[in-house]
Amino acid sequence: MVLPKDLKIDVPPIAMQKEFVMQKRALERIQAIVNTLMLADTKPSPLSWIEFDNGYEPPTPEEIRETFKPYTGSEVANMLGISDSRSIRRWIGGDVQIPYAAWRLFLVLTGRVF
Repeated sequence: MVLPKDLKIDVPPIAMQKEFVMQKRALERIQAIVNTLMLADTKPSPLSWIEFDNGYEPPTPEEIRETFKPYTGSEVANMLGISDSRSIRRWIGGDVQIPYAAWRLFLVLTGRVF
């Protein structure tokens, strides 16, 4: 296949491409929150979503994994002010229990609890 010499392909500047990717990720996060809120109407909240002195039970690694979707470990670490995303992997893997404050902050920041 021979392409014409005057063929021009316009590629947006890198800044515009980055902005598009950021907007796409933001929309995915919003959709995840909306999905979570819609599910909240159909099933009771897990005990890990209850306030600490009202019957809180730590989340399971599976629950942590599911709740952190669609965020990456690095994104979760940044949201929580944690400099090392290995902590996130340890929580998801069940090696270490996630601290209540970190779990609750994530739930608040993502609109799952108020």
